[in-house]
This record gives sequence, structure tokens and C-alpha cells, in this order.
Amino acid sequence: MFLTVFTRGDCALAVNQCARFMANPGPTHIAAIRRVLRHLAGTQHMGITYRRTNADTANQLYATADADHAGADDRRSVSG
Repeated sequence: MFLTVFTRGDCALAVNQCARFMANPGPTHIAAIRRVLRHLAGTQHMGITYRRTNADTANQLYATADADHAGADDRRSVSG
């Protein structure tokens, strides 16, 4: 789970599906985890690379969010 949350988000779905069966894993679940580990071992060179840029765009974070809190006409959250 550490790899999924902090470093490698590309395997999040596979790890999530396998984590459902941690209490009673079967042979297919063990095989799936081995596949995930082989994928991670084979793609160690891939990842996010941070590079220094010019001074105009240095240290700027661009982010978007889709939140609906108080977005309705009655100013109540619609997603709970």
C-alpha cells in the first residue's frame, strides 16, 4: 500500500483489488500480487522527474479540483 499511496499510483487499482483478500488469499491472489511486483521491478526507471526550469515558472503548482460543496441553489452539499 505504501508504494501505491506515496510513490507509484499506476498500480493502485491492482493493489486495491488484491488488498480485499488479505484475510484469506488464494492462489490467484498470490499470482496477482506477484504480477504487480514484477511490474514494479520492471519499471523502476519510470517515475516523476522534477527539473529546474526558468525563473518565471519555478516553484509554481498548478492544480484543479471538482468539488460540489454548497454548489446547489439551496447552498447544501449534494455529495454528503
